[in-house]
Amino acid sequence: MMKCIDEGELQAYIDNQVTFFEKILIKLHLLFCKNCSERYKEIKNLNLFMEAKMSFGNNKEIGGINNMNKFRKPIAATVASILVLVILIFTPAGKALSDALNIFRVSNISTINLTNNDINTIVNKINEVGEKNIDLKQYGKIEVENEGNQEIQSLSQMATLEAENNFKVKIPNLEGKYNDFYLTSGYFEKSKKLTFTLNVDTVNDLLSTLGAGKLLPQELNNKTFKVKLNNSIYLNFTKTNSDNSQIYFSYMQVKSPELTLPENVDANEIKDVLLSLPFIPENIKTQINAIKDYKHTLPIPVLKDTQTTQEVNVNGQNGILIEDNKTSDKVLIWVDSDNNIYTINSSNLSKEDIINLAYSVK
Repeated sequence: MMKCIDEGELQAYIDNQVTFFEKILIKLHLLFCKNCSERYKEIKNLNLFMEAKMSFGNNKEIGGINNMNKFRKPIAATVASILVLVILIFTPAGKALSDALNIFRVSNISTINLTNNDINTIVNKINEVGEKNIDLKQYGKIEVENEGNQEIQSLSQMATLEAENNFKVKIPNLEGKYNDFYLTSGYFEKSKKLTFTLNVDTVNDLLSTLGAGKLLPQELNNKTFKVKLNNSIYLNFTKTNSDNSQIYFSYMQVKSPELTLPENVDANEIKDVLLSLPFIPENIKTQINAIKDYKHTLPIPVLKDTQTTQEVNVNGQNGILIEDNKTSDKVLIWVDSDNNIYTINSSNLSKEDIINLAYSVK
């Protein structure tokens, strides 16, 4: 379970300055944590007040307390652990891969439908064990190599970023209909390398407590899993209308993350152990097992109760548009032929405009 969220992280979430994966984690936490949910509402109301005050004089700095937190406080440990878990669950090693080195790169996406009841079942079971008893440090050693972030104040910085980081940046074309959109904030996040060395005994103790039907093999003890989170860019754009109302969208481009498994590790076996947990609903297990191209597919969780999905073709590549019927949040996710993952999200831009902006990313 995720610890309570501090104000900096909540503000980053409101300002759309968190990654897509972080947004999912925070949204799920707010569903079940009354304290954080109330603080989220308070901060959002304060932002609305600040925006109203700042709109006089057509001030283009948005987001309430926005620019005090252009670099959001990362939720690195949680995101790293969730990412490793997700990839290990959904990406078993194929025999076609090298026996000496198993490397996975995302080139496709697929949705996994969840219901609030599914989430409640999982959360309640973990709560029975006790959140404070689940400490990642018990289950192995995590090391993070982080090259840092760089603030983006102007789109003119793109050429320098590309040259210094060997990273081809593609951004939406803001000409014509979208000419009035301007950059309000952004940052470039350099690659991170995460190394996780497993303590099988403590992990198996946890699995037993959670009622798993299978345990991890002892051969995995002290084996090292490596995750590389490649260069990424996050940009927030806004358009201010004549009545001072604002339309905004956020854009992300990230090179596909890479997972390297230790020699001779059978990821199918790891997946089977995790799916033996009795509180994982059968419909989720069925969806996981139905993913055909395991080693290249990134699963995207969708809350079936409140979200709808639409398949979208983006310049010949498959994309998924997810819309939240309660909040009007919309996010389009797609992967290009170079294994770059892109997202465009907004709560007040139309689906058609989001798709058009995605088409312009070339």
